[in-house]
Amino acid sequence: MRIWRKSDASAIANVSLDTKDYETIAFTLTCSEETLKKRHDRRGDQGETNFYWLHLPPCRGDIVIDTDNRSIREIVKEMKKQIDAAGE
Repeated sequence: MRIWRKSDASAIANVSLDTKDYETIAFTLTCSEETLKKRHDRRGDQGETNFYWLHLPPCRGDIVIDTDNRSIREIVKEMKKQIDAAGE
């Protein structure tokens, strides 16, 4: 998930990067409320699970990956596949 506020996204989108030989790829990782609650509880976080970020739409152009029932290894493989495809 994104770590900045949605209002920050427009400021970031307006930044001009004068660079060559690379492309920026953004990912939004999503899951169900049930999965987020299980992860929250398993981690031992105190307090109520907050679903606010979960329901925000991804930023335009993001590659969205659903993380339900997937291991970290599987998620990283999917991200690598997307990165490799972008470079072709």
